[in-house]
Amino acid sequence: MAQLAAYTGLKPDLVEEYDLRIEPQVFMHNLLKDRKLEVGRVDGRVAAPMPQNNAHEPFFDPAMAAMFPAFNAAMNDYAETELGYKSEVPYIIWNFEGVNRAWDWGSGIAGYPQTASSLQSAMAKNKYLKVLVMEGMYDLATPFYASAYTFQHLNLNADYRKNLSFADFKGGHMVYNDAAAIKEMKRVVDAWYQDVM
Repeated sequence: MAQLAAYTGLKPDLVEEYDLRIEPQVFMHNLLKDRKLEVGRVDGRVAAPMPQNNAHEPFFDPAMAAMFPAFNAAMNDYAETELGYKSEVPYIIWNFEGVNRAWDWGSGIAGYPQTASSLQSAMAKNKYLKVLVMEGMYDLATPFYASAYTFQHLNLNADYRKNLSFADFKGGHMVYNDAAAIKEMKRVVDAWYQDVM
């Protein structure tokens, strides 16, 4: 317990309260609680004060709040000026109520989509299928190292496991949003393509 508290920066009593199983929301809300800040889900390097009306807001992510307005504006402008697409309905990058809540998540565990068994099946059927897994170290939406853990528990023998490659970047969920990380990502992808060709 003390070791997990030290690794996460959370208070030991909180780690004990959650039985060593810290959900991203708990981490986001408690890491900087003493400074009255919420940590970002899609990028843990971003923090901001929790909105006062949080009771009416189902989910607040400071990283999304910082990035998404610019993405929305850029996409709406691009659609209208470059593509000539005009609509009374604006483009919204993330519609929690309209999409996320209404989405049929399928057979996922605890409401999360689960594609590992489908990927394992595809790899078992095609011994030439190569997979590159790329992760942002500051991503709490798909937490760092979760993919490696998932792949370690797939039923694949050594011949098939050598078709898996992993790359970690100093970025969030959208690694390409970080100028230094996107350069590294391109280098890794280029090298991977050269290797698999």
